Amino acid sequence: MAASRRANRRGHVINPSAAGVTVDASGNATLGDPLVPNGSTNNPGGLQDPDSMAVDPSGNLVLDSQADSELVFVSNPGSPTQSVSELFLTLYTNPWPVDDTRWAPASSQSMLVTDTGAGLIYKITAASGFAGGSMYSAGQGTVLLDDAKTGNMTPIASGMVSPHGMLFVQ
Repeated sequence: MAASRRANRRGHVINPSAAGVTVDASGNATLGDPLVPNGSTNNPGGLQDPDSMAVDPSGNLVLDSQADSELVFVSNPGSPTQSVSELFLTLYTNPWPVDDTRWAPASSQSMLVTDTGAGLIYKITAASGFAGGSMYSAGQGTVLLDDAKTGNMTPIASGMVSPHGMLFVQ
């Protein structure tokens, strides 16, 4: 594969091997090779707390590792040109764990956020709408706007018990 295999700041190397799941009509699933550090299968990706996955607007598979305060982006998953990159997340220069990350579609006015700890669903409304492609994460009682280049995060809502799932709506 054409991907670079350099160590991240924790000294782990993420091996961009095929990570596909194939499901046939009978409902049987076949797992492909996981993302593994230095060829090990004990700790996929060298991540301490792989949590949720999403697909970003560019079609990249995005895995968040909550305890590592990072997002792992897999471009062209399962193809010979597959590559892996990481974005370390910070709030006020401190690592900040997140549970979910989502991107605003072109024309959404509101975001629904599940606060599982409080048993509530919040509706966050942006007066001028959420900018299409903007990246948002939830974690540590806060919903945050993420800078996709630097990983710096800006709180947009706080005071929740345990925010998890997010969905953009009209």
